[in-house]
Amino acid sequence: MKIVIIGLAQGGSQAVQTLIDAGSNVEVAGFDAADLAQAIHWSATRSDDAETVFAMTPSALARHHVQLTGQAQAVQLDPDGHRVLIKSLTSGDTHWEQYDKLIFSPGSRALQLPIPGTDLQGILPAGHGLSMQQIQDYKAMIMNPEIQNVVIVGGGYVGFMSAESLIQVGKHITIIDHNSRLLAKYLDEELAQKLSDAMIDKGVDLVLNSEVTAFEGDGQRVNTVVADGQHVAADFVLMSAGTSPNTEWLQGVVPLTEDGYIKTDSRQQTQVADVYAIGDVTKTQYAATGKKISLALASVAHHQAKIAVHNLLGEQHLLGGSQGASGLKLAGYYFASTGINQYLADFWQVPVRSTFVTQSTLSTLGDEAAGVPVYFKLYYSPKTLEILGGQILSTADQTQQINTISLAIKLHAILRDLADTDFFFQADLTNYWNIIAVAADHALTENGVSQ
Repeated sequence: MKIVIIGLAQGGSQAVQTLIDAGSNVEVAGFDAADLAQAIHWSATRSDDAETVFAMTPSALARHHVQLTGQAQAVQLDPDGHRVLIKSLTSGDTHWEQYDKLIFSPGSRALQLPIPGTDLQGILPAGHGLSMQQIQDYKAMIMNPEIQNVVIVGGGYVGFMSAESLIQVGKHITIIDHNSRLLAKYLDEELAQKLSDAMIDKGVDLVLNSEVTAFEGDGQRVNTVVADGQHVAADFVLMSAGTSPNTEWLQGVVPLTEDGYIKTDSRQQTQVADVYAIGDVTKTQYAATGKKISLALASVAHHQAKIAVHNLLGEQHLLGGSQGASGLKLAGYYFASTGINQYLADFWQVPVRSTFVTQSTLSTLGDEAAGVPVYFKLYYSPKTLEILGGQILSTADQTQQINTISLAIKLHAILRDLADTDFFFQADLTNYWNIIAVAADHALTENGVSQ
């Protein structure tokens, strides 16, 4: 059996890894429009004895019947002939690649705003999927001392991470976002404001509650971003205002949703025989609401990849939904979130209640992370007291706490379950009361439930 994988970023590379780990005696051909080093983040040291795709040499991959090709883009699908047309982005040549099973994981791209000036030079998408020319332009921007003012459109994960990396090379950053706070889809005001304050302390200018309406320049290159009448100087612009799935070439061939995502079932199978789809081109069931939504997270893509591979190999594995758990370290803070927050509750009109607690890490002599505040917010249903979401932030790494909330959402746990859970206590490691149990106790008290 031959399996073709289109897209080798998070989901695609995990599909390759899962096939290798399963010991399946199948032929695997993988293609990505990006250079392979960018697509699957090759380890700096590659070995013939490596056990992971990221560290394998081509000869090691070949022993597993795997061949991966970069700068090669899928441009046409012939489902009746079980073949996909591949175009080399270096030579322009094309060839038909036959398959028995096909996995789509071509990812997404930064949205291009329908406004004047997007054709000016000096405007690039942020994140994965850049062309070789765009990568060269980005590197040139970093190295050019005359480029000082970088404007980032979009204050989500990618925009925030881009800002922090560019600060380190001496650029002046302005972030423009249409929301009232950064990371609005992940953190509520109490936590997001601390990140904003930290970025301001680093010299970042924030232009919030503002829509970008135009890019202006000298006829060739951008020099100004216009946001609700405000003119922001820009030597370079990075676009991070959302993403769009790379599925235009599949219209009329593979059934898509109205907004361009590939329709899949709980096995990650599309409505086309022997074709599966994973990652940013799909929607997944959101455990906190039961709705199918786009979750452009590496963890979701990896989970979907495993489900798809097991099913195409003949096993019966179902995707049980996702909690949307994610976390990062930015601006000196560790933070993580899962499930519902106020932004999503308002958007989906889901009735929620929340409780917010602050606790200090254990004061232990010599521990640099001792005695620092930890901020935690817990969301639950006002009717059933079922756990719906959580967020945590601190300069100490407390992010693993969110995995407990993620599991609680999946298991439909209620406040009492968290309040009564035996979270461990060790004098030199933890507070006597775990912050999750403290929050659950507070919420029960606020709802008049006796302790």
